[in-house]
Amino acid sequence: MRVVLVGINAKYIHTNLAIRNLKAYFEKNCKEEDIKIDLLEATINDFLDDILERIVEFNPSIVGFSLYIWNFNQVLYLAENLKKVLPEVMVIFGGPEASYDIKGLLSRDYVDLIVIGEGEDTFSKLIVALKKGEKIEELKGIAFKDEKGIKINRTEENVDMNLVPMSYEEELDFQNRIVYYETSRGCPFNCTFCLSSLEKNVRVADLKKVEEDLRILAGKKAKIIKFVDRSFNYNIKRAIEILDIFRRIEGDTVFHCELNPELVSQEFVDRLSGLENRLHFELGIQTTTTEALKEVKRTKDVEKALKGVKLLKEKGVPVHVDLIAGLPYDTFESFKEAFNKVYNLKPDELQLGFLKLLKGTAIRERAQSYGIAFRSQPPYEILYNKWMSYKELTILKGIARLIDKFYNSHRFENSLSYFERNFDTPFDFYLELYGFLKEENFFFKENSLESLYEKLYFFAEKLNLNLPYIKELLRYDYLLFGGKGKFPSYIDYDQDQKEIAKNFLKNKDRLIKIFENRYTLQEIMKHIKIGYFTFDVPFLEKKENMVLVFDAEGKKEILKIYI
Repeated sequence: MRVVLVGINAKYIHTNLAIRNLKAYFEKNCKEEDIKIDLLEATINDFLDDILERIVEFNPSIVGFSLYIWNFNQVLYLAENLKKVLPEVMVIFGGPEASYDIKGLLSRDYVDLIVIGEGEDTFSKLIVALKKGEKIEELKGIAFKDEKGIKINRTEENVDMNLVPMSYEEELDFQNRIVYYETSRGCPFNCTFCLSSLEKNVRVADLKKVEEDLRILAGKKAKIIKFVDRSFNYNIKRAIEILDIFRRIEGDTVFHCELNPELVSQEFVDRLSGLENRLHFELGIQTTTTEALKEVKRTKDVEKALKGVKLLKEKGVPVHVDLIAGLPYDTFESFKEAFNKVYNLKPDELQLGFLKLLKGTAIRERAQSYGIAFRSQPPYEILYNKWMSYKELTILKGIARLIDKFYNSHRFENSLSYFERNFDTPFDFYLELYGFLKEENFFFKENSLESLYEKLYFFAEKLNLNLPYIKELLRYDYLLFGGKGKFPSYIDYDQDQKEIAKNFLKNKDRLIKIFENRYTLQEIMKHIKIGYFTFDVPFLEKKENMVLVFDAEGKKEILKIYI
């Protein structure tokens, strides 16, 4: 019997841990030689009929799909057409979108069976029973159709995480993919918008197994290992022990973990020493509105949560912070306050997300009482509620895009800092920029990197700011963080300034001396970018200078020479 497990990822760099775990668990714990499991990974951007063709070529008896909000429609298309091409194939769904929409999915004639919740043990027992021709009517953890209708056999049993082997195969290109890994399942918290809150029982893998697995992945040159644990630091003692495992693993693998910000203690931060460049933390502040936090059962200790972010920033660990717009009791004005509090902490990345009414969550069940209207298609994102209108949420969506393009890219750090000083709050700056760019039809077309610099220049022109300085400030950011080649037209040199820069490069001996003989002339000329400035940017003082940026193979040096 041939089984194909299909994972449709959001991006190529992602990996599907679920289908890998199903295969690895079966091969370790079941000894059925006549069952072969194949994995097929693709992305939502791939041509669906190509994926369908690949599935059919396996000539499978069973096809299992891992179903999530990002691939829901693609999987339905594949399953429906697979059933038309191979009518005898059994189509099985698993994953959160399947577990919390059992009747809706089984009402479709191309879905035969659903694996509910954690699937490793259930799936293994299921396919063995099917291979042997045994009855599955009483098998726990599945739902299916029979002549009497839909039968749902739920189970309270959880998978022993120590029985789930390290499931990544040798041929995966680890250096170019995000490798997902989990040390725990379940969550001790009760956030009403999150599916993890439905699993109160937190289960963990033995730390000995965790270290063995991570050593294997790091040994295969995994560049980023992203932990899917819902709250890495829910148990501080265990979290610190895992940090010590990271420390013992040699190499430059980066470990990405999701933290609960109010649980970030000084003890935890102190134990990060020496790991600053090998960690990336994601923290969910969501909002700072007390009423909203209370309603969705998040911590109400806002200051403690913000302090957690601040402690990590001061330690020098890269920090990603999430905000969620559209929570009950959060108005446009209160969300503005939350935005400013988080933005002023200067996280390395700020994600302005929007409430999703996920199937199975408490907040979806209460949507009507909150006056929430949401999109019927995944990811079930909010349209409006009692406290925030569609128009206000649309404005925040535009600001979210500006945050991604300008703030999170780190290409405009000095320019943004200057603009912000001309407004009462950071949010006021982004709101004004949003209005300006909307009039320019910015949000309805693709924008090149060069055009982003030009748009900021036009914005400064509208605000009657110091344009000669803005021009050089944008040029400075482009030189330090932007693209290669000539500067965008609106921030480029005039002809006389170009000649000054060219003449500076002609003095080869001076260039070698400036870099203290650490590079050959050939290396310098190949990897150098140069800029001429009349301001001592990022300062406003008028002072003629050259800025040299040597950028090659991870080495980046910035030198300023006054002339």
